[in-house]
Amino acid sequence: MVKRYNNISLCFGVPGLILQILGFILRSPQRHADGKVPATVFLILLAGTVLLLIGLAYYAKAKGRHPAWCLLAFLSIIGLVVLGCLRDKCVTQTEQKHSAGPGKPRKVIGLVVLVILLFVLAVVLLTFTFRVF
Repeated sequence: MVKRYNNISLCFGVPGLILQILGFILRSPQRHADGKVPATVFLILLAGTVLLLIGLAYYAKAKGRHPAWCLLAFLSIIGLVVLGCLRDKCVTQTEQKHSAGPGKPRKVIGLVVLVILLFVLAVVLLTFTFRVF
C-alpha cells in the first residue's frame, strides 16, 4: 500500500463520512416540524459525498486500484467496507511471481457477486429505513 495516498485518503474520507452520516441524521422528517428538509442538509450531504469520493479515490490508488473505485462512495460506509476488503495490488515483483496461478477468475467472480449482494442489501435497508418505495 502506498502510504502517501493512504494518508491523503484519510484526510478527505473521514470528514466526508462524518458529513454524510450527519446529513442522513439531519434529513430525518422527525427533526423538522413542517416536514420540509432545509437546503443546508442537502449541501451537507453533497459535501460529504464529494469528500468521500476524493478519499476513496486516493484509497483505491493506495491499494494499486483504479480511482474509479471511488464510486463506491455512493454506498457510504458500505462502499468503504467493500473497498477495504479488496486485495492490495501494490506488490513487489517476487510476490507477483508467486501469486500467479490458476483460480484468479473465480476470485473475481466471487468479488463481483459480493459487491452485488452488498448493493442489494443497502437498497433493501434504505427502502425499509426511509420508506422510499
